[in-house]
Amino acid sequence: MPGETFARIDVDALGRNLTAIRRHVGGRKILLPVKANAYGHGLVEVARAVEENGWAEWLGVAAVDEGIALREAGITLPVLKLSPAHADDVARAVAAGVTLTVEDAETISAVASAGSAESPANVHLKVDTGMRRIGCEPGEAAGLARLIATDPRLALGGVFTHLAASEDEHEDEFTARQLKLFRGAVAAIEDATGEAIPLVHAANSGGVLRHPDSWFDLVRPGILSYGYIPGAESRRRSLGEWLGLDDEAGGAQPRPTDESSDAPGTPPHDHADSSGVGGDRAELVTAIEPVLTLVSHLSYVKVVPAGQTVSYNRRWRARRDTWIGTIPVGYGDGYRRGLTNEGEVVIRGRRHRVTGTVCMDQLMVDLGPATGAADEQPPYQAGEAVVLIGSDGGERVGADDLGRICETISYEILTGLAARVPRVVVRSAHRPVV
Repeated sequence: MPGETFARIDVDALGRNLTAIRRHVGGRKILLPVKANAYGHGLVEVARAVEENGWAEWLGVAAVDEGIALREAGITLPVLKLSPAHADDVARAVAAGVTLTVEDAETISAVASAGSAESPANVHLKVDTGMRRIGCEPGEAAGLARLIATDPRLALGGVFTHLAASEDEHEDEFTARQLKLFRGAVAAIEDATGEAIPLVHAANSGGVLRHPDSWFDLVRPGILSYGYIPGAESRRRSLGEWLGLDDEAGGAQPRPTDESSDAPGTPPHDHADSSGVGGDRAELVTAIEPVLTLVSHLSYVKVVPAGQTVSYNRRWRARRDTWIGTIPVGYGDGYRRGLTNEGEVVIRGRRHRVTGTVCMDQLMVDLGPATGAADEQPPYQAGEAVVLIGSDGGERVGADDLGRICETISYEILTGLAARVPRVVVRSAHRPVV
């Protein structure tokens, strides 16, 4: 049984999300990012479910240790480290069969030194088209690709870039410039090497939703796979307008694809021309569902008299006699202190506001007014379930809602869940995965 607080991970919801994404992008291959403990959902638990069910062809990590942990858990899917490895980590990454990112002659040389002609090390070349984080300049890509192609210790398995603002409709022109630079680099690489690049990829979650010309051979939907829409916390326009579906936004939906394109990993197109293939964006947004539910319970219920304060620094004062419930969750579990007096939880399908400062290991919530009657019973009993992230009885408090309060994003809320919170895998058998 899980402990008093746990994160319930519905792997079937993840499967439904990935199936909907694949259908939307015309059957292209999927790399599921599982970095940062699979966005807080559990690295090995998520990877194992994906591999067993064939929901993605690749996994993406940020650290060599994450890739090695997958191998030690028996995961055999291809794993791409999405940034260059430190020189001291290259050999063990190659030995574990982790595909490494390279960006210049130095990183190429480091990986080559760990490969061999009998067992070439697989690499993906990162091209910086505007993120300005890692990667070579587009004009350098062909020369670096030639360097890889002429070294028998290496195999060029892919070329990729990262979109800096694909979720932002105000930056569509910038995204278009990024993709134009990338297409040019891809063409130059194939001209220089005389070989087709096995995998070309650029689309993150925003690209999947809003930019069909970013889909190429493989897509990398992160937050979307885990059930959240990128940028939802700060969006002020309608969802339809943001997606480019409303008439006033001047957007158009991509043409539906033939049913034959639903087959995993078989894109019906050349990777240099991925525009105009795919499904209905509104349909995809409707299909996406959160995978994680953060659950705890009421550990104590009491009446706080009018005028008294609750928690550290006395930031909440009872205006009337009030039932207060204590929940054994705090910022030590990843429930942000910034949710003080602002966050809400769901108990028996009803929302209740956090009262007072969120503590390291506990928080309190307002359960409603106390009447003072001699025979009054508490509205809830100690031990009753509490949902801190997720849905219950038609009410929902999402990671995006908490992110909006804390002026951050759903990614940070989810990845911030502490290791001491157990991840418990469940299957929502009431709904089919496919």
